[in-house]
Amino acid sequence: MRVCGHTMGVPGRDAFQAIKLFSDMGFDGIELRCASDGQIDPENYTEEEGTKIREAADAFGLEIACLTPYYKDYLSPERRRNEIDGMKKVIDIAGLLRCTRMRAYGGTEPPQVVDETKAWNLTVPALKEICEYADDVGVYVCIENHPGTLARTAAETVKLVEEVRSDNVKILYDQANISRINGEDFATAIDAQRDHIYHVHVKDQKFINGKRVPTLLGKGTVEGRSILEELNRFGYQGFLSDEYEKHWHPDLLPEPEVGMKHNLQYVREILKRL
Repeated sequence: MRVCGHTMGVPGRDAFQAIKLFSDMGFDGIELRCASDGQIDPENYTEEEGTKIREAADAFGLEIACLTPYYKDYLSPERRRNEIDGMKKVIDIAGLLRCTRMRAYGGTEPPQVVDETKAWNLTVPALKEICEYADDVGVYVCIENHPGTLARTAAETVKLVEEVRSDNVKILYDQANISRINGEDFATAIDAQRDHIYHVHVKDQKFINGKRVPTLLGKGTVEGRSILEELNRFGYQGFLSDEYEKHWHPDLLPEPEVGMKHNLQYVREILKRL
C-alpha cells in the first residue's frame, strides 16, 4: 500500500505548491480536488495547465493518484446534463494527467419531490454513461461511501456498483464516512466491498455532544490500525489517501505541515509492521 496526500488538507495552495509540500513530506502521490476552489477548476481548466501539473508531479516523484470532483446532481432536470458533462471533463483531465482513478459521488439522496426508486433510476444510467466514457480513457470511477448520497453504507455502495455493471466502476472505501451515519463496522464494510475497493480515504473523528469533530489519525474513534491490517489481509495494494479535512474545518485542525506529517508517520508505522 502507498500513501498519498489529499489537497483537501492544503486550502489556499495551488497544485504546484501542494505537489512540492507532499513530496517534501514523503508522500507517494497526490489526490487533487477538482472544484472552483480546488487545485483544478474543471470549468476553467486548460491543457497547458494540465501538462504543467503532470510535469511537476513527475519532477517531484509523485503519482497523481486520484481526482476528486463534486458533480453529483443527477436528479434535477436542469442540472443533470451539466453534472454528467462535468464528470466527463474531469475524466479527460485525468487522461492527460495519467491518473487512473476518479472519485465519484453516488448521486444525491432523494429530496421530498423524488422518491428513492426514482432517484436510483436516474442515478444508475447517469453513472453508466460516465463509466462508459471513462473506460475509453482508461480511468476507473470510484464511488465513495459518503453521507448525503445513495452510497452511504457499504451495502448501498455495493448495490450501486452492481447496478451500474461496468468493468471500470469501483469503490472508494471511507470507513469514517460509514461510521458517521452508524453504518457497518470496518470488518463488515471491508468484507462486503472487498471485490470492488480501488482507493481508500483515511481520516479520523470523534463526536462531542453529538457533533462530529475531525481529528488527527489515531486521536479519534476510527480504528485506523485494524482497518489497515484488514485491508492488508485481503491483499489491497492501492493508495491510502490522507483526507485531511483542513479545507472544511480550518480552525479545528493544525496546519498540514504538522497534521499531515503526523498522519503520514502514523500510517507508515502501521504499514511497517504488516
